[in-house]
Amino acid sequence: MKDFGLWGLFFAGIVTGVAVAAGFIIRFRLLRYCQVAAAESLKPFKTKDIPFYYSSYAVKQECVRKFFGLGNPQKNILTNGDITPAFQKLNSYPFKSRYKTLLCAYLLSLEAYGRVMFRDYINHYKLPRFAPKFYRALYYFLSAQAKLYETDMHGASVYASKALEIYQKLGFAYEQGETYLLLSQIYRITGVFDVAHTMLREAKKCFAELGFSAKIAETTAYAGLLELNRENFKEAVKTLDEASDIAQKNKLTRTYGDIANWRGLAHYLSGEMQKAEACFKTAYKLIPSREAQVYAAEMLARVMSKIGNFDEALHYVNKALNIGKNISDKTAEPENLYLKAEILHRLQKNGQSAQILTNLIRKKFPPSSTFYPANAYTLLGLIKLERNELELAKTLFKQAADLEHGKNRLKGAAADYNNLAEIAYREGNSTVAQTYLKQALAYAECIEDRELAAYLKAKLK
Repeated sequence: MKDFGLWGLFFAGIVTGVAVAAGFIIRFRLLRYCQVAAAESLKPFKTKDIPFYYSSYAVKQECVRKFFGLGNPQKNILTNGDITPAFQKLNSYPFKSRYKTLLCAYLLSLEAYGRVMFRDYINHYKLPRFAPKFYRALYYFLSAQAKLYETDMHGASVYASKALEIYQKLGFAYEQGETYLLLSQIYRITGVFDVAHTMLREAKKCFAELGFSAKIAETTAYAGLLELNRENFKEAVKTLDEASDIAQKNKLTRTYGDIANWRGLAHYLSGEMQKAEACFKTAYKLIPSREAQVYAAEMLARVMSKIGNFDEALHYVNKALNIGKNISDKTAEPENLYLKAEILHRLQKNGQSAQILTNLIRKKFPPSSTFYPANAYTLLGLIKLERNELELAKTLFKQAADLEHGKNRLKGAAADYNNLAEIAYREGNSTVAQTYLKQALAYAECIEDRELAAYLKAKLK
């Protein structure tokens, strides 16, 4: 019995050794297979235009399943780079996956038109308690995006940091790059520019490792926008030009067009209207995205207004409004309507301008809108003032001043008090006019606007 026991141990040892050796061989071959397959999967994305969806995790999973001859219900949907058909195809699959909603949400987040649906997906999603690490990280990443859209910067930063920590442990380069990009946006918006710049450098390293030219161009362009936030216009233009060259060299039409919009903004803010016009016209012609076309048309209207070509400005703002009718994101519409009212006012078409402004004042706007109703009150007040309808103008300027003060926009409030002073002078009440001017001057001095303060002091004498 003892001999049999020794022989049993001997054979068990052999079997174990063979199993261990076989395991090492399989692991080695699997590793080599995954490396080769992953390298092959990268090739189509070297010159793929933004937006696209690539996933280090999806590629790894597909490689493993193919190696063991297993079918993949998702097939190659996650890496085909065509966002709309990919979303439709994934959403229509009959298989029930607890994580399909997350993947759909990710695809929706890549296009501006899908952001409203994306937020609905992610805000109603409950992550399973024992979710795999990748899906937990993806949930954190998407939650960070949702918080960013809701302007909850602290929440966005917490979720993005959690996602990054998991992606780093998993070694997923692409997901790390996207998370660094997201963190850079969070820090840029909150004004922590040095940290934002560091995040961009890290993102660029990830995308350079993969060789994704579109993402390298995008990351470089964001660095240019950081310089724009700092009002370093020359450095901003230089960096954006570098990003533009990368996109043009790799024939990335849409990315090149998007960067043209950003270059146009840099030139516009630095007062180079001719260069700004050329950039926005390039963007308008090249970009298939309606959202980007709306922006290009709006900025062309602003450029034309700056140089005094108001007929051409009206032409472009009408284009922006017409294109905007066909997109789900309406946040730019009120601002463009106000811009149209301004242009019509400059063209002395005050009836049309007043009608637009009255409609804007009657509407309620979501928190995501960048439009300030106070602007509409002020411009409508100026039209009434020009018509010598003093009581109406006075009411409108007071409402505008209250709104401006509530938002701590003291320059706007100073302008409204100056207008109220003008009405008081016309009514022959110089004492009230002086009171309004003193209040306007106090606001101008508070924001250290020397030019406005000097103008108001001259009126007080």
